[in-house]
Amino acid sequence: MEINVTAVVVGMRDRLRFFSCSQAEMGEHATKASWAWANVAARELLIAGKNLLQDEHLPEFRNYVRGFGAWEREEIDSWSRLECEAILIQFVAGDARAYLEAEENDELDEYLEREGGRLYETIDSDGARSWYYYVGI
Repeated sequence: MEINVTAVVVGMRDRLRFFSCSQAEMGEHATKASWAWANVAARELLIAGKNLLQDEHLPEFRNYVRGFGAWEREEIDSWSRLECEAILIQFVAGDARAYLEAEENDELDEYLEREGGRLYETIDSDGARSWYYYVGI
């Protein structure tokens, strides 16, 4: 499943580091802080009607996350739309930061060979960049 994540990669580019940061970057509370910031961003998108996940995406997204083995099935099933959006924002932010850094350093080809193509961009007919995130196996 491909999800249009342009609203995060382009619309929130200046905040990507807050959604996916390490303790080295943000200190010992980085995990809680990045989760809180991702929830704020998810709420902003939902209020603006720009949510990343549509109703039909939620079951497949939950199945994708189950594959990580980090959460119990019951916990994943209990997640609200907001929580699913926030987790997706964290995934996208981490990949976008790495992608954009590689692009800036003229190392994009090496990055794509190493990391694959979960996050990718397209150029529309009007020249605008659109970003997509692949959720699946």
